[in-house]
Amino acid sequence: MLSFDWKIIDDRFYYYETNSGKIVGFVHKHALTSIWNSVIYVGNERHIAGNEIGLGQYIDMDFARRAVINYWEIESRTLLE
Repeated sequence: MLSFDWKIIDDRFYYYETNSGKIVGFVHKHALTSIWNSVIYVGNERHIAGNEIGLGQYIDMDFARRAVINYWEIESRTLLE
């Protein structure tokens, strides 16, 4: 069973698999505003076109982080076969 946790680096919150250390999502402020963006990574490589999915812009960091958590909770209940 996969488990996840958050790590704060600079002003970004990274969501990662605790067993492998692989980053599966992150939350960051949008430019110089107080709006927060949520992003998840799919596939094996970061920064390759099509592997980054924006989940939206949120009014605060807590909502943005919950969007990332919710995405991976739903994915963990989805059958891949």
